[in-house]
Amino acid sequence: MCGIAGMVSFTSPVPRERLDSMLELIVHRGPDDAGRYDDEHCSLGMRRLSIIDLGGGHQPIGNEDGSLQVVLNGEIYNYIELREELRSRGHVFATNSDTEVIVHLYEELGADFVGRLNGMFAIGLWDTRRGELVLARDPLGIKPLYWCRREGVLFFASELKCFLPALGTGLRPGKAALAAYLHLGYVPRAAQPVEGIERLLPGRVLRFDGSEPRVRRYWSLEEHVGAGEPLDGRDAVERAGELLDDAVRIRLRSDVPVGTFLSGGLDSSTVTALAARHLPRISSFGITFRGHFVDETPYAEAVAAHVGSQHRQITIEADELLEHLDRLAWHLDEPNWDPAMLPSYIICREARRSVKVALSGIGGDEIFGGYHRHLDPPPLDTAACWLRAVMPGPLKRFVAAAFGRRRSGRARRFSRLGYDNNVIGLAYWVDQADAALLERVAPWAPELFDVPEWIESVMAETRRGDWVNSRLYYDATNYLPDQILAMTDRASMAVSLEVRVPLLDRRLVEFMSGLPGRMKVRPGEGKLVLKEVARRLLPSEVLERRKLGFGVPVRRWILDGRIQELMRSLPRGRLAEEGLIEGAPLEAVLGSEALTVHHGAFLWGLMMLELWYRHYTKPLGAGARAENGR
Repeated sequence: MCGIAGMVSFTSPVPRERLDSMLELIVHRGPDDAGRYDDEHCSLGMRRLSIIDLGGGHQPIGNEDGSLQVVLNGEIYNYIELREELRSRGHVFATNSDTEVIVHLYEELGADFVGRLNGMFAIGLWDTRRGELVLARDPLGIKPLYWCRREGVLFFASELKCFLPALGTGLRPGKAALAAYLHLGYVPRAAQPVEGIERLLPGRVLRFDGSEPRVRRYWSLEEHVGAGEPLDGRDAVERAGELLDDAVRIRLRSDVPVGTFLSGGLDSSTVTALAARHLPRISSFGITFRGHFVDETPYAEAVAAHVGSQHRQITIEADELLEHLDRLAWHLDEPNWDPAMLPSYIICREARRSVKVALSGIGGDEIFGGYHRHLDPPPLDTAACWLRAVMPGPLKRFVAAAFGRRRSGRARRFSRLGYDNNVIGLAYWVDQADAALLERVAPWAPELFDVPEWIESVMAETRRGDWVNSRLYYDATNYLPDQILAMTDRASMAVSLEVRVPLLDRRLVEFMSGLPGRMKVRPGEGKLVLKEVARRLLPSEVLERRKLGFGVPVRRWILDGRIQELMRSLPRGRLAEEGLIEGAPLEAVLGSEALTVHHGAFLWGLMMLELWYRHYTKPLGAGARAENGR
C-alpha cells in the first residue's frame, strides 16, 4: 500500500522539483519508505506502507535493464500465481513483491496486463523504450488515481491535494460537481470534483506518449449484469461461498499482522468468520458510542466467540469525534457529507495500533442487495406512476426534455413523468437534497444537476438486468466507488492502515451481477445469497438481526457548540464569498434550534463542503495543510 505521484513531459523539462512536495503531502499513505525515479522526460515517486516483502519491495521497481519503472498503490492478491506463471516463461524476479509481477506481466502483454490482475490498485508505469506512460485503476475503484495535463506536462497522483504544489495554485471546484454534491452527498463520476483534474475512472487504462492522453475501459460491470449461467438457488449459494472464501484467503497474504473489522452485522461477520478459518485467533475490531441508542457490541462479541477471533470493542464518547472533523475534511480530498467518516477514522486509528492490514465487509450491500432501495419495487400507487407505466418511450423522452432541469421547480417536477418508475423510485432513495432549502440557498444547483436524469443515464448503460439489478448496478458503479470506497480509503490511509475488501473480489462481483434479482432479494428481505452462505458460519441471532449500520448521532452532533459555531459561520464563509450559497436564507434557518435540527442533514452537508472549500481552493499555506495531512 502506497501513495504514488509523477509527471511526464515530452515538450519541456519535467518540473521534477515539485515531486518531493507532492509526496510530502501523502506521507500518511506510506510512512515506511520513499522512492523516486527520474530521467529526461519522467519523474515517478512513491511513499510506501510496507506490507509484502518488507525488505525487497522498495519502489519504483524496474525490469532487468531498467527500461520499465513501476509504482503501485494497492495490492495484487493473485501475485503468487502470476509470478509462478511468469517464471515458467523465463522471467527472472529480483524480489518477492507483488509490484514486480506488474513489470514482467507488462513485458508479456503490454498495456493489456491489467486484465490479469486481481486486486485493488492504482498503477503508474513508465516505458522508456516506447516513451509512454501507462496509468491503470482497479475495476471497482477501490484505490484512487487523479491526473491532469497542464502546459504539456501530465501529472498524476493518489490524492487531489498533491496537485496543490504540482500546479502551484489553489484548486477550483466545478459548479456541476458542487451541484451533484448538494443532491447526492458526494461527487459522482458524472462531474469531476475539481476543474482541469480528472479522476481515472474504475476499470480504465490511460496511455500518454506526448499526444492526447488515450483512456480505454478494460473492464465493465454491465457486461456481466444478468448474463450469468442459469443456476438454482443451491448452486448459486455454493458458488458464491467458494468465491468468497477464496477472496478472503488471498487477502490474508501479508508479511505484517492482519485483522478484521467486526460490527456484528452480516457482512463483517461473514468476512471475519472466513478469515478465522484461514488464520485462527485473528484480531477483530468493533466500535461503540457510549450512551448511544445503537449498540452492536453483543452481536460482535457473539460472532467473535463463535469464530474464535481475538476481539477488541472500542468504546468512545461520540462527541470526541468532532475534534477530527477539520482534519478529515483535509484527508477526504473530495467533498463528502457522510458522518460515518468519523467512526470509520477512529476504528482505523485504533486498529492500526495492533495491525497494518484490516479486512472489511464493505460492498455487501451494493453487491448482494442490502439497502432498502433494493427491496422497494418501482412505485405503481399514484396517478403519475400509472402515467409513466403506460406512456410510450418517445413521449417520455419529449416530456423529460421539454420540462427539464433548466426550468422552474414546477416544470422540473412535471418532467418526472418522462422517466421510468424504476428511476423515480431510486431517485427517492438517493436524492439527499433538502429541496425547499436548496431552492433558497443554492438555486443554481437544481439547474445543473437533476437526479432522475443522472440515474437514467447510468441505468441506460445496461438493459439486460431486472429492476433490482439495475439499482445494484447504479450503486456498484457510482455510490460505492465515489462515496463509500473513497471515504474508506481516505479514513484508513490517514492513519496508515490498509483496508482490504473481499466482498469486492472481481470474480465474486461478476458472478453476483449475473444472477437475477429475485435470487438476491424478496419483499422485505435482502442479501438472500449471502445469508445462506453465512448460515453455516454464524450464530442464528446474527443472521436474523435487523440491519443497523453505524447509527451515528448526527442530530446530537448538530446541537454541539462546536458544530453550531461552524454552522453559524456559513452565511459569511467561503461558499458565501464565492456566491455559491445565499447567506440570508441560511441565517433564518440557523436562528432556530428546531429548524436547525429539521434541516440538519443538509446543513451538515453544507458545513462539510465549507470545510473542504477552505482547504482546497486557495494556495498551499506555509506548512499548515502539510501538517494537517500528517
